[in-house]
Amino acid sequence: MKRPLGLIPLLVALAANAAASPPSEGVATYTDAQAGYAIDYPAQAILASGLDAALGFNTVFISFPPGPNADGEFAGVIITVFDNPDRTTIDVFARERFGLRRDAPGTVRSEWIGGTPALLAHRPSPLAGEHAAVALIEGDGVIIRIGLFGGGIDGPIEPPAQHYDWFNQIVHSIRRAPRKEPPAQAAIVDPNAEPPAATTFQVPFNVPVTTLYGEQYGVAISNTAYGVRNLGLEHRRTCFGVDWPRLLHSGVDWFRSDGQYQTPTDVLAVADGEIAWYDPNYNTYPGKVVIVRHRLADGRGLYSMYAHLGPDVSVVQDQLVFRGQRIGSLLDQGSNTHLHFELRYFLDGRSIYGAYTACNSTTLYAGRGYTYRVHPDNFPAPGAGYLDPIAFIQANDGAPAPSSTESVSVITSTLRIAGTQPAMAYKDGTPMLVERLVSPPPAPIPAPSHVVTVTSTFTPTDWVYLPLLARNFPPDGPVCVEGQQLLANTGFEDGPASAPWVQSSNGTADLIQEDRPFAGTYGLWLGGRNLADEEALQSFVLPYSTQGITLTFQRYVTTAETQPASFDTLEVVVENAAGVEVTPRFALDNTAEAKDQWVGETVILSGMGALGGKRLQVSVKMATDASLATSVFLDEIAIVTGCLR
Repeated sequence: MKRPLGLIPLLVALAANAAASPPSEGVATYTDAQAGYAIDYPAQAILASGLDAALGFNTVFISFPPGPNADGEFAGVIITVFDNPDRTTIDVFARERFGLRRDAPGTVRSEWIGGTPALLAHRPSPLAGEHAAVALIEGDGVIIRIGLFGGGIDGPIEPPAQHYDWFNQIVHSIRRAPRKEPPAQAAIVDPNAEPPAATTFQVPFNVPVTTLYGEQYGVAISNTAYGVRNLGLEHRRTCFGVDWPRLLHSGVDWFRSDGQYQTPTDVLAVADGEIAWYDPNYNTYPGKVVIVRHRLADGRGLYSMYAHLGPDVSVVQDQLVFRGQRIGSLLDQGSNTHLHFELRYFLDGRSIYGAYTACNSTTLYAGRGYTYRVHPDNFPAPGAGYLDPIAFIQANDGAPAPSSTESVSVITSTLRIAGTQPAMAYKDGTPMLVERLVSPPPAPIPAPSHVVTVTSTFTPTDWVYLPLLARNFPPDGPVCVEGQQLLANTGFEDGPASAPWVQSSNGTADLIQEDRPFAGTYGLWLGGRNLADEEALQSFVLPYSTQGITLTFQRYVTTAETQPASFDTLEVVVENAAGVEVTPRFALDNTAEAKDQWVGETVILSGMGALGGKRLQVSVKMATDASLATSVFLDEIAIVTGCLR
């Protein structure tokens, strides 16, 4: 269980460990002669440090090994140093630099650490920012900030108790060390100068790189290129309120193709421009983020975004940069070390992402990294969102630097919508078609019946309250009729690619086929192959005064899996028009009872009254793993109303 967010247990632990702990077995020491301090940290952690041009001092990342509840999350400590030549007191510095007020939210406590004044705080204090906890410590003409951070797929997380313990040990091990003057910084080009027009682009590396990657957060990924879906990621992870594997990647994840991820890898500006955004205090993406504005020949601004950078960022806000100039280096994330790179026509995503601030990070400067349903080329509108980085660089004279011996390798895949050109998967430049095994459909048999009752917990967020007089006008839309059927073509008898069902698949076969229907000629076939990611949708308007709906369907599960564990999963859920789930999911997997026969399923969804008059959609989706495929055949999918009495 993760430790509840709160400062009192942290402060008690800090007080109990107020003395600096000497180095011991399992502890390593880091000394920064320029800033004049030393700390001890867990030997099993990974420390990376480098000179941040914006601060003039080294920034230190200490990445903790996965905690008991890490679950693929990243966590650790970030140490930043601020120049304080006037030796401003810690209280004044906190007010002037971080906007800390006496009435600010959160708890801040004064402390003596390492024989010098310090402040301790936690979220949501301005002193902590995005970090779970922070210590601000006076040094020799500097202020040292030590922050505990934790992040996951859905944004910042509460670190486990072990990470608090390590943070406490690091904070209370700090001690002064002899200080040397930092090296003189290079002169910065006039920040008010307009950057030259960017006419030539290149890849942001001078080493061989690839967009292919086999593992991230402990699960398989099929692709990390632009506009594709990370189909192997777990469905329980969400972004935009929808399943992670259904999101389209809005950038490129570039990895070293030689596997030398521990080798420091410089990241280069892809074209002439200026630093449009860089905040040295923003470190929980994970890593640092730099955004460069390029002035195109037609006068438009194009932004290149470089994410997951290490501590040695070599640029500052508003600085002019030139094609091939070093921006920083990759943050060491083990085998997941990579650059997330985007080309887009906007700087800050708040104007297009709206309320979706909970995936990837809590600020939107970094960008969400993904889109949903709308391809990045058209998100939020054509010519206003993202560009394919590799295609754009190649079309604008981009080329690998002369030392590169290997071209960028890419596997492409396309989301196929029924009725459009089928998608083609490629491997090493060769098209790959995926065939389904077809077996004769059996005759319908009496169907056992399973009944599940769940209650929607969705709360609409688009209410607008106006000072109007109460009125009893009838609703402008359909009113509930008991037992009304809300779906069309429930038995798929209109044939392949038939409306109003909309299909998406990473394969090439139509999901509506003649294979093993429950009744009639056609049914829905999901899975049946490895690494399938498929979905069938139908939208409908929920009548006013609907209290609940009853979802029924026939299903036939057959699998090659032999272990009693969930590997291949079917999920049925009702979503709103934006694709956000408004009901709990009904799930089946390869361990389902009554396999190899038709089974009738009934799902009763109550608490739907607040959704009356809104357009919803029923989503039937399936994902399979890399071996021993499972097939789920579906037929006679229906939704009928239950009205308020």
